[in-house]
Amino acid sequence: MVDDRRSGLVATSVISVSADPASLLVCTNHATSAHDAIDRAGMFCVNILGEGDEEIAAQFSSSQRRDERFLTGNWQVGPGGMPVLGTALAWFECAVEVRLAHHSHTIFIARPTTIDLGSPGRPLVYYDQTFL
Repeated sequence: MVDDRRSGLVATSVISVSADPASLLVCTNHATSAHDAIDRAGMFCVNILGEGDEEIAAQFSSSQRRDERFLTGNWQVGPGGMPVLGTALAWFECAVEVRLAHHSHTIFIARPTTIDLGSPGRPLVYYDQTFL
């Protein structure tokens, strides 16, 4: 969150970099609306969506639906000020430690500052242009 304005995107890749210290890697296209917000805030939150969250995923993956992104779901503010989905299977609020520009993307490597295992359930999976 930057200037009290929430931003978000559907990350196609979130990867564990190391366990000790814990760190996650997220790749973000420079053209996304959330890229500069992550870069300026130095923080982001990864929310793991569950089955039934297709509408949230659709809103966050469409630039035409940017103004609708936080209208669906039980959104709260995490301890670090990031948007947290109250029904997420898990969420990780993270502080950016490394920024690496690579062509059209920035690779953000971050340290989780707060982890919540949220609600039990099956994750939302997107494969071959459909949700499973």
